Amino acid sequence: EEAAAARAAREMMADAYVERLATRERMKEGAYQIQVAIIEARDLKAQDFGGTSDPYCRVRILGKTKKTRVVKKVTSCVFNETLYFNFEALSTAQIEAATVEIRVMDYDAFTAHDLIGTVTFDVERVHALPNHELYRRWVEMDDGSLKLSVTVLGPGDAQKPHDLD
Repeated sequence: EEAAAARAAREMMADAYVERLATRERMKEGAYQIQVAIIEARDLKAQDFGGTSDPYCRVRILGKTKKTRVVKKVTSCVFNETLYFNFEALSTAQIEAATVEIRVMDYDAFTAHDLIGTVTFDVERVHALPNHELYRRWVEMDDGSLKLSVTVLGPGDAQKPHDLD
């Protein structure tokens, strides 16, 4: 079921991208807010000796990086954190070339943090989706999956409110 949902999300993004190319609609220059909601992680690779990890997410967009909190000793967890990235005066070329990179990392106190998995989205493709968002979708990584939302709001865009049923 989760794999089917991830596949459907990829197909929807591809369809929206093809539609945008067909209409040759360009993103507007100006101020943008990109919201990345990290909701939940499942079946993460155990990186520590006890058979668990200490996961956190590192999100990078246009050179800005933000992180979630660390959840200790788990392979599945709930984050329920939204990271907000605000950009002023972006050119059309900058926003169309931008990506959202989400890295799930295993926190280690004394050594380098280990990479558990990565997922990347094109900002332009997310903006082309209905309501300019990828909403509460499971995405697969090599070693686990993430439930997340990504919203891209630009000049004149309104955010759609959602019920949290």
